[in-house]
Amino acid sequence: MPLDKRFENQKRYQNEISQRKSYSSFWYCFNALNIFTSLSILLPDNSKGASRDIEGLGKDRASSSYGKYSLLLFTGIGVLLFAALMGVQQIFLLYTSYVFKWSLIEQGYVIVFIGFLRAVVLLLIYPTIVRLFKKRSKKEDNINNNDDDRDVVRNSSPTVLDEFNDKELMKEMLFEIWMIRIGLAIDTVSYLFRGLAASSEMFVTAYAFGCLGAISSPSIRSLLTGLVPPSQVGQLLGAVGVLESIVSIMSPAIFSSMYSLLVRTSPHLIWYLITCLTTMGVALAFVVKPKNRQRE
Repeated sequence: MPLDKRFENQKRYQNEISQRKSYSSFWYCFNALNIFTSLSILLPDNSKGASRDIEGLGKDRASSSYGKYSLLLFTGIGVLLFAALMGVQQIFLLYTSYVFKWSLIEQGYVIVFIGFLRAVVLLLIYPTIVRLFKKRSKKEDNINNNDDDRDVVRNSSPTVLDEFNDKELMKEMLFEIWMIRIGLAIDTVSYLFRGLAASSEMFVTAYAFGCLGAISSPSIRSLLTGLVPPSQVGQLLGAVGVLESIVSIMSPAIFSSMYSLLVRTSPHLIWYLITCLTTMGVALAFVVKPKNRQRE
């Protein structure tokens, strides 16, 4: 090949390399600034997890104990719950001042009372339930397995040890998912009775009963972080934060617009709409079920 032809090909090759570098650097900057990039972890192909060398945490076993859409479904449940909570904050003030003629002072008293009850549920009741569950689970293990059996399990092969850990992990996941189901069911009943409430006393009672539904929030977070390896927890929480930010903007506007259309004829229908939202969350919570892994 002539020397000038070779020099021309080499120059063309260097130009292509420089263009590729500038193109890749552009997309790198775009992905770094794009807030929706973290949402890719919710897709089935990206939610499997990259790290396979996690010792003793059972993250890969947790992710494989549910279907490939489990991460997306649990995130959807959390988003529905958050959308309902954000919508209620706006509707509560408008509804009680119009239907029950509450003043700002009365509304403030109820908000403080409800906040206190939710704090009691999250700081006292929920930890007590978790503690009782673990105590009962440990007691059952002590009854079913004596000390010699546990020593055999500890000194056995990794396959047997993994099977033993899978059983413990399955119990914890079933507990968390039932906490989600029960919490969402309580929220659904609470929203329904707020729409049916004909007096202030019944409305406050239904609102206070709904505080027990706060047990679903920490259970959803626990399951979400348990379905990904530790190296991807930050990306997952970032994705959840992006979705919650979007919902916190859209949910109050949507529910306020709906309430403005219903306030003249049937203002209580807004609570039934929120009930439908949490009912969807309950349905999704019963769709997702842990599956037994079978080893070859």
